[in-house]
Amino acid sequence: MERPLNLRGWHCAVLVLLASGCAAAPPSAPPAAPADIVAAEKDVLGEDPVRRKFAVADLLKDPRPEARAVLVAILKGPAPNAVQQDVLEGIAYRRDEAFVPALIRVIEGPDLSLREKAASALEAIRAPGALAAMHAAAADAARPLSARLRIIQALGDQGDPDAIAPLIALLDEPNPAVSRKAAEALCRVTLLDDTGTEGWKRWWASYRDRPPEAFLRDHVERLRKINRDLRQANRALRASNLKIEQDRLLAAAAQ
Repeated sequence: MERPLNLRGWHCAVLVLLASGCAAAPPSAPPAAPADIVAAEKDVLGEDPVRRKFAVADLLKDPRPEARAVLVAILKGPAPNAVQQDVLEGIAYRRDEAFVPALIRVIEGPDLSLREKAASALEAIRAPGALAAMHAAAADAARPLSARLRIIQALGDQGDPDAIAPLIALLDEPNPAVSRKAAEALCRVTLLDDTGTEGWKRWWASYRDRPPEAFLRDHVERLRKINRDLRQANRALRASNLKIEQDRLLAAAAQ
């Protein structure tokens, strides 16, 4: 009669073998950054502002991920404020949408000067990926309200017609501060008066399928009207000031 197979003993033996001979190897250290990137990072963090700006420009032009990682790490800090400002200015000049998540993190940070630099960089980056990321951040109720409002302002300050759809969507946000900021941004992008959430939606429903040149044509016409109104208001102001000056001189002469 055959003896039954002892599965429990076999299983324990396998576990012992695995534990003794096949233990997991310790994690390997990440590969070192290339020497030229390390040198550029040293210049960015150095005291010479001229060398710093050149080094930032070199890293921004470098397509290797290690170069971008250096700049993102500097923005995360800790790094001197002047260094981070130079990095933000460089990103704004290059308009690289790969840095949009890092810029949004800076806008959520405590430093007002860095927040404004990061927002200016966001305004300069006009790309579908950037717009999508900005819209997602502005609609994220878990983010600080001040950061959400500043991102919406950046969407409006871009003046990009592609920002209209994200801003229309933000009108339905339950936070009234967010929906108001979206309406203000829409006014800047379209040069139209605020007609309320439903008014904006009706306008967009009739406008969104029109070709881009139609928006540009109407935009130019609105700018011309604004210019005419400003010139007319300027003439009225000059006439009023002239009348005030004449009355002052006549009163002085009568004394």
